[in-house]
Amino acid sequence: MQVDHLVARDIDLALLRLLPIGQLLGGPLVSDEPVTTTPTAPTDAETVVSLDLAADLAAAVRAQGGIVLRDEELTPLARLDLMDAEPGDGQTLRGALSRLRERESGPARRDAVAAEDLWPDQPRTVVVLGRPPVAADAALLHEALGGGRHADGSGAAGRSASLQPVLVVITDDPSATVPPQVMGDIARLWIADLGLTDVRVISAPLAWRDPATNTVLAARLGQALGGSPTLFLDPDDASPATESWLSVLAELEVGNIDSPALEAVSEPIRARLLRWRRPRTERGLVLMFSGLSGSGKSTLARDVSDWVTTHSDRTVSLLDGDVVRTMLSSGLGFSKADRELNVRRIGFVAAEVARHGGIAICAPIAPYAATRAAVRAMAQAVGDFVLVHVNTSLEECERRDLKGLYAKARAGLIPEFTGISDPYEEPTDADLAVDTEVDDRTTALASVVHLLESGGWLPEPSHPSSPQLREN
Repeated sequence: MQVDHLVARDIDLALLRLLPIGQLLGGPLVSDEPVTTTPTAPTDAETVVSLDLAADLAAAVRAQGGIVLRDEELTPLARLDLMDAEPGDGQTLRGALSRLRERESGPARRDAVAAEDLWPDQPRTVVVLGRPPVAADAALLHEALGGGRHADGSGAAGRSASLQPVLVVITDDPSATVPPQVMGDIARLWIADLGLTDVRVISAPLAWRDPATNTVLAARLGQALGGSPTLFLDPDDASPATESWLSVLAELEVGNIDSPALEAVSEPIRARLLRWRRPRTERGLVLMFSGLSGSGKSTLARDVSDWVTTHSDRTVSLLDGDVVRTMLSSGLGFSKADRELNVRRIGFVAAEVARHGGIAICAPIAPYAATRAAVRAMAQAVGDFVLVHVNTSLEECERRDLKGLYAKARAGLIPEFTGISDPYEEPTDADLAVDTEVDDRTTALASVVHLLESGGWLPEPSHPSSPQLREN
């Protein structure tokens, strides 16, 4: 069974004995132990956890007595041998977890925390970076680092020295707001800003989720690493420092690189953040058109691709659903699982285009909200994501029926056909809705171009008040 990023990282934490006994993998951290209690040091005892599965899968696992858990690369990470089962919305299975292979997937694995890093003989200062440090953290950081002086005795203003070794911890979770590779660079730049020398930066399998769980995870990991003290730069607290970081992030998102808010981080860190979140006219973008078969999304996607290529310097890659089917996904059928995988493949390729600063335009049906959300997450890890819902009615799409697909679906010749025998989950998070039954081709194109221009992904026109597209 392939598990998601939350469960994969909780498997690592559980096998390091950093989770409470019976912890639900990927779930909120619920423990009767106070945060200040040191987690049990590694022993030969079994690692007992819980796993929530859909009812049909849980029944199959119970019949087999266990299940192998695999990461996103399908590497077998661990085996869960069942002890008992508790009824729930699906089934919550409880069992003993045993390691099959170390996880290699995900970023920042070269500096991953290891068992030998835990329970050191001597204390050290542990700083868990849930967000980048800002100027408002200075006093707290100085206190955590012991308020010490440099080896040369200077103790210069604005710089700190620690009286004991320092361990800076970042997450290796690719879904984190700031990607692990970027956070690792920020950690090292911050260390240089402080003038510290006896410092290590490590990554840990911390999959951030709800604020309460995040706080407990950071505390338990810090304790196991010998943190005395452990400082957690919490991305969810209401401190002035966190508010300052959120202001920095907001300005980065809209590409306001000259905002005074960016002065909250040091110049080297600011430069690294700007390499990550470039101005929107240079930032990668995944533009997804989603809608029923025959809605006009492919035509609109082609029109937008042609217009952007002609009127800007942006690099554009068009990933049309039908073309992708013949090239990237020729081995897939049209079951729900295969259609979801097809869209995820499109999302993966589109995100790679965005990673390198290009605009990827894709036009799959993408009927399921969860799959669209997965593509959004892939895109936003490296750039931006814009969703256009081409919400032409089913009646109009069926009237067009250029390929005769609706007629075959009505006759029962095509099973699980979106809109007929399988649902289309209408987006509630679309950035724009276009109805090609109401809007002609030029109007539909103009609305998308206006969205891209007003959002900053394309240069504003010379006369932005004009409703007409500029001539080729």
